[in-house]
Amino acid sequence: MATENPYTAPTAKIADSNSGLKETLKNGHHLQEDRTRRIAKIAGFMLIGFFVAWVLNIVLCILFMPDPCHYHAREEEAGIIFNLLFDFKASEGFHPTHSLLHKILTSALGALGGLIFGIKRRK
Repeated sequence: MATENPYTAPTAKIADSNSGLKETLKNGHHLQEDRTRRIAKIAGFMLIGFFVAWVLNIVLCILFMPDPCHYHAREEEAGIIFNLLFDFKASEGFHPTHSLLHKILTSALGALGGLIFGIKRRK
């Protein structure tokens, strides 16, 4: 009477009962490749969202601030949100430039939008 190896018997039984699982077990990394592909697609959507957010940011800044020289002497009149999102550096001639908070918010919102779009698209 032949004895079966207790460590390989369950795998053989599962593989014999389901041909799809047999292919998965034969390939070895089929499930891992599928997960990696999904993660790469979602990361790609996040990267696309990041770039779209920055392009929209540049376009909106051009549309809503056609004359940056307007803010030379009126920095305190700009408002608290404007002062949080823009810096007035001497190296830029006191023209409004993006602050670190503005850069972080734009990047995070773009990546989050890409993440949401990537997850919704997957279903």
